[in-house]
Amino acid sequence: VAMSTVSSEPVVETFGIDVPDRSAGTDRVTLDAALYLPEQASVDAPAPAVLLAHGFLSDRLAVDPLARELTDDGYAVVTWSARGFGQSEGEIALADPDREIADVSVLLDVLADREDIIQDGPDDPRVGIVGASYGGGTALLAAVADGRLDAVVASAAWADLSASLAPNGIVGADTGVLATGWTSLLFSATGLPRDTPELCGRFVPAVCNLYVEAATSGVLARSSAVLDRASPAGRVDDVTAPTLLIQGQQDTLFGLAASRQNAAGIAATGTPVRLRWLPGGHDVVGSGLPSGEAREELDAWLGRWLTDGADGRDPITPFTWTDEAADRPRDRGQLPDGEPRDGLQVVVSADGRLVGADDAPAVAGPLRVLSPAGGRPAALSTLPGAGGFAGLLPRADIPGQHVNFDTQPVAQDVTLLGPPRLRLTLDADGDEVRVFVKLYDVAPNGDAALLQRAVTPVRVTDLPATVDITLADLAHRLVRDHRLRLTVATTDQAFANRTEPAVVSVTLDPAVSTLHLPTVATPSADGLGPAGTFLAAAATALTMVGIAGWLVRRRRDDGSTDLDIAGAPPIVIRGLTKRYADGFLAVDDLDVTVERGQVVGLLGPNGAGKTSALRMLLGLASPDAGTIEIFGHRMRPGHPVLHHVGALVEGPGFSPELSGLDNLQLYWRAGGRPPDDADLPWVLSVADLGDAIHKPVRTYSHGMKQRLAIAQALMGRPALLVLDEPTDGLDPEQIRSMRQLLAGLGDAGHTVLVSSHLLAEVEQMCTHVVVVQGGQLRADGSVAELVGTTRTVVVDTDDRAAARTVLLEHLAASAIEVSGSGLAVSLGGHDAADIVAWLVAAGQRVRAVTPRGTLEDAFLSLTRDQP
Repeated sequence: VAMSTVSSEPVVETFGIDVPDRSAGTDRVTLDAALYLPEQASVDAPAPAVLLAHGFLSDRLAVDPLARELTDDGYAVVTWSARGFGQSEGEIALADPDREIADVSVLLDVLADREDIIQDGPDDPRVGIVGASYGGGTALLAAVADGRLDAVVASAAWADLSASLAPNGIVGADTGVLATGWTSLLFSATGLPRDTPELCGRFVPAVCNLYVEAATSGVLARSSAVLDRASPAGRVDDVTAPTLLIQGQQDTLFGLAASRQNAAGIAATGTPVRLRWLPGGHDVVGSGLPSGEAREELDAWLGRWLTDGADGRDPITPFTWTDEAADRPRDRGQLPDGEPRDGLQVVVSADGRLVGADDAPAVAGPLRVLSPAGGRPAALSTLPGAGGFAGLLPRADIPGQHVNFDTQPVAQDVTLLGPPRLRLTLDADGDEVRVFVKLYDVAPNGDAALLQRAVTPVRVTDLPATVDITLADLAHRLVRDHRLRLTVATTDQAFANRTEPAVVSVTLDPAVSTLHLPTVATPSADGLGPAGTFLAAAATALTMVGIAGWLVRRRRDDGSTDLDIAGAPPIVIRGLTKRYADGFLAVDDLDVTVERGQVVGLLGPNGAGKTSALRMLLGLASPDAGTIEIFGHRMRPGHPVLHHVGALVEGPGFSPELSGLDNLQLYWRAGGRPPDDADLPWVLSVADLGDAIHKPVRTYSHGMKQRLAIAQALMGRPALLVLDEPTDGLDPEQIRSMRQLLAGLGDAGHTVLVSSHLLAEVEQMCTHVVVVQGGQLRADGSVAELVGTTRTVVVDTDDRAAARTVLLEHLAASAIEVSGSGLAVSLGGHDAADIVAWLVAAGQRVRAVTPRGTLEDAFLSLTRDQP
């Protein structure tokens, strides 16, 4: 091991480490690694350690920010680039036990030889392992292979890799439908090998050949030995390290079932385990840089098992998931069960309904849908790799290629938790059926949200067949007046569709065609009634129309989601930090509180971190550390509390061919809110665009687009308004009107946060000011308080130029500026008497020295001499 120190605070030692390699042509390969040591770590005060694994298509530099933060918390941290990634040699074998996983044990040996790392015994360092996605699977498999690990945190990890890359909803089926969207992204994006371009890229030949064969045929054999070796499924009973499993509730690559299976296998042997389901897809939970609740879980788990005193601490809550409709975590005293013991069974009816058994009509002829030649066009359900845009995609099922079955609108809420079970009879021309099963939450306005963004492929080769299908796990609350929709489609863009045309038939028999929904009681703490009410309603649902009558949901009179926004401050930011991939620290441990009714000006020079902070506030970017609460609710992308927020950040964006009015109406409909709630007449009066509101936006000037964007932000009269440079492009009269509007909103009880460079306007429109620089808070308070701290005077002399020359001998040039016929001088640590004495001593005649207090003076005095 050759090490070199490259930085301090913390001390970071990069090193190359040779590891055994059984691939042809070489005996060893060298991995690129780094060791982060806290300043206080020493022989006399050794530190616990953490191995930090990176995700796929990444390297150790991607987890550098988290490594530094963990080092600040007192851990020694080792990062490394896995084989075939970054600067490490070797080929990618997909977490092979004899390659990538054996490498982890070599890194443990390095820590075992260091006296500044806590040692629990000979060759036994105290160390945990943390990883997400590829790193999460690596962490689990390392815990299977090496009992020296003391804690595991695995986020967005897989259980059965074959089942994830080629899922089949039929339990025990040998083959599935290739998830072409994800597999092509994962296997093709590694690029060519470093030396000779070959088809296999950076993969070992066995992995490459497996992918090429599957991508060509559209089928991946579940019995693949390559993928079985890289799967924790069936091996996690060897894990002895306490394990925290975090999974995204909208993860379409490694779904909730993977974490549920891993948790059950680990817990079966008595090893402590905690399962946490969090909102977000694979791009969020599997990013490798946890924030918010994921970071809190990580810190608590490592602290519990890697620091002294773990015995006697509070009992572990086995399972927590997030009820997004109520914006609350839900604790459960047991791990989720994949068996259909609890819940509600409904009949899939040939007339397009999901009904109780007594309401099911007699058997009708089979429903027929087309599986098109070439598998195109295909339904759009998910888009792997779309990141945060995945939730914005429209859902498109192709006419003639799918059938829907709907409940009646439910009269009370019901919570669905676990895997639904569906029984269908399928047949088709030819020797194979491929269908894709989905569940939607359908709002009263007809908008359909795909539950967990999940699609369950089904492949049947022995036809006709009555099959039992296990759908993707749910963690969802269906709220009052919404409907549940079951969709069976013959195509999906994220999977390998049949290329030969066929007509698929779905035969529906009340005695056979059933859907079992896993239900749990919604907590009465929400005002939803006791559990007994739920049980009684569930029992009668089977004999009522649809599945109406489940649980009672709190709602506003307008029918939208009822989030409690009373009492809590509109904005509370604590410890907010954002570092970009290039290392730039945009926001650094920022604390800000905005109270109700305040009109707050966010001030700072260019690059101060204002826009980065606003983007994180609105869920457009994820913080690396810290928390954001809006009206008491922890912020995350797409949070329902954003219905109470209007925003304009980084300029307006509209469809240029639509009119201004059409753009406003389209924006409002996209949120699924009632048209009358937009308060459009008032909004149009604010925009003041006259007849131009009916013209295409492409004909608008910049100022007109800005006014339209402000009007869009004001739709629905939001309780909180966030505006980034709202007066950009406005003429003086429009700026004056905007100033009066924002001040009036504050007087009416609305809260406004406005970022602007026009200090004179901020001084007139705002009640409070927050000044940031270098991503840090420099000052905050009322405008009057901030202006009152200004120490600036205007000096009037006979010769302004000569007076400036004299003052430059004592003050920085930035402290002196022209003001009318005199000079505005920032006193800094001096007094006005010093100014007069310097001028008089130089023969200057001082006619007047007048105190000046403006927001501009206060701002410049705070930021003048800072980088």
